[in-house]
Amino acid sequence: MGEMGIDGLFISGEENMFYFTGIRFFTPWTSYPRPSFAALPREGEPILLVQENHLTHGRLASWVKDVRDYPELNGPPAETVAGIIEDAGLKGRRIGAEIGYEQRINMPVETFLRVQRIIGVDFGCLFSNLEDADGEVKGGIGVRA
Repeated sequence: MGEMGIDGLFISGEENMFYFTGIRFFTPWTSYPRPSFAALPREGEPILLVQENHLTHGRLASWVKDVRDYPELNGPPAETVAGIIEDAGLKGRRIGAEIGYEQRINMPVETFLRVQRIIGVDFGCLFSNLEDADGEVKGGIGVRA
């Protein structure tokens, strides 16, 4: 993150959640209506947000200590998502997010834009792919603040 000039990451993609937090849902499908999110500051403790039905699994499967839940069945409100970003010390900071090519943010665009307005940042692209075929971490595609 330091090389990319960003203060933290905001992630929600299933493969990135597993890579960065250790949480993985063992279902043959992705539960798009019940997404999980993580705010990962470069310095400080990360925060994981899961739908309340996944809270126990989140606490058992992830190394993240601060695991929170939301009750809604169609994704958390923008204020809840913004809350984990703010509590992770990332409000108004440079944040990398999964908004690049072949990436997804696991929330409606309208909700994502509300989160941006609430925390006062313009998210930048995170990674096009985390690893190449040899397992080497690739660089990002650019970040803007």
